[in-house]
Amino acid sequence: MTDAHADRAALRARLKERRQALSAAERIGAAQGVAAQLSQLPELTVDTRIGAYFAVNGELSLHLVVAQCWRRGQIVHLPITGARRRLHYAAYSA
Repeated sequence: MTDAHADRAALRARLKERRQALSAAERIGAAQGVAAQLSQLPELTVDTRIGAYFAVNGELSLHLVVAQCWRRGQIVHLPITGARRRLHYAAYSA
């Protein structure tokens, strides 16, 4: 592993640790804040297709953003890993 890769891995580990140390209330507050900020972006409110992710391992939840997109009739796409670890997006609906 190169120094850059090691530095990146260490940074990711520290950030994951910090995210997981947040209380449920702090995570909810952060998700609400991000949803409010993103709702101000013209791209998010007018584009018909939106890329998002579902949070795992303490990642910031975008469920409020996804719900807003669905209410506006937008199509939400989530990442999937295909052959040879290629990243693709697939439409998702509840």
